[in-house]
Amino acid sequence: MVSDTKPQSAISVRKVNTRERGMFAEQLARKYAENLGWECIGQNVHSRYGEIDLIFCHFNTLIFCEVKARKTEDFGAVTEMVTLQKQQRIILTAQHYLQLNPKFETWDARFDVAAILWKSPLNLSDLVEPNRLKYELQWIENAFTL
Repeated sequence: MVSDTKPQSAISVRKVNTRERGMFAEQLARKYAENLGWECIGQNVHSRYGEIDLIFCHFNTLIFCEVKARKTEDFGAVTEMVTLQKQQRIILTAQHYLQLNPKFETWDARFDVAAILWKSPLNLSDLVEPNRLKYELQWIENAFTL
């Protein structure tokens, strides 16, 4: 009997595409921040200006976080991926978020960047067993300002 289904091993070694890699990087950044005691109050928050990957609150501070991930630093550091134009879009989106959520108007706010450098190829099986994954996470507080 011939089967059209792929064996389990073929599925688990499939490389992760760019979108999946980005979503997984956001999950790692979120877990890192939550381990610090921060509460995630928003993920992939959109406005007509752009998107904010993660929003946390910690005491009376809102933390707007951009997550960037790369497989290599051959073309520059991961942190250099947050261009001035991208920073401006994030700031406008944060201002829009604050207008929609006036309860935060007296809170401090800052803009952080979570930079992830993958140290090994990312396969589908890594999403199931993330402890096998090799990466560096650099968290930059106050990466940019208004």
